Amino acid sequence: MTRGDIGDQGKDATGSAFAGLPVVFGIWLVSVTFVFLPLGLLLTDWIADPAGKSSGGLAGDPVFLAVFVGMVGIWTLIAPLCLTGWADRNIWKKRLGCRDLKPAEHARLDPLWQEVFARAGIHPDAYRLQMSDRPVQNAFAVGDGVITLDQGILSMDDADLRGIIGHELGHHVRRHTQINMLALWFGAPARILYGILLFLIFGLIRLAGALSGCSWALIVLFFALALAVPAIALFLLLGIAQLLIRLLDRKSEFEADLYSAEIGFRQEMIGALAELREIYGDPEPNKPWSPARLNSTHPPFTDRIAALGR
Repeated sequence: MTRGDIGDQGKDATGSAFAGLPVVFGIWLVSVTFVFLPLGLLLTDWIADPAGKSSGGLAGDPVFLAVFVGMVGIWTLIAPLCLTGWADRNIWKKRLGCRDLKPAEHARLDPLWQEVFARAGIHPDAYRLQMSDRPVQNAFAVGDGVITLDQGILSMDDADLRGIIGHELGHHVRRHTQINMLALWFGAPARILYGILLFLIFGLIRLAGALSGCSWALIVLFFALALAVPAIALFLLLGIAQLLIRLLDRKSEFEADLYSAEIGFRQEMIGALAELREIYGDPEPNKPWSPARLNSTHPPFTDRIAALGR
């Protein structure tokens, strides 16, 4: 039986997923404005005058609209491919170092997997369990239906693992992974442009320092300053988007914890979080607005345990 035969994966978006949609749209808009709009103008001008002579503007609105809408449309329509089983197998599994389970891992984890999905009322073949060889106590959900356990987490007992598998299933069911994948895809052009701009700016500054003539150095520095304007704008916009995504990530952790509790693993989840708190501690518990806390994808374990206790 394939995943296509399974049908419903039990997905049902909640608070943080809906709140993430306008953030994803904002990230999309930043990439469109800073990357595809200038690129569309350049390509339109090149199509109108391949010899590189000045055409005095765009060749005409229909040409620009065809180029611009075509690029943005193709890029936008490709995004859902990041949320398919094909992407799970060919992109996320390789990028994140996931692998299939070994026989001994199957023997231990299959009964836990079956129990969690039976409690959730979802067919166990609707999702894939993968392993990573990283020696850390961690697990993550990604793509359309991949749940990955890091090797180090196998040191925890079976009860804790049931709670953690339920938690990661909650990220999929509540559509947290879909929001994160779309934000990653739509933000990629803007992040690439930001990296290129930084490379050019620092290159021009170094070139200006190597030039002997003051006039040439000033001209080069002027170009560096001109490039710094969009770079600063991108830095601010992407930074705001990052903080919003981090805020939603922290909210989604509470929602995934609650999902695990709702399908019958409340005490298991509390036990797993307590053990992880012993290992990793809480980030600056007395400084809720510190950079470390604001940039963290996870809220403090103490807060998560308290929320489950309520």
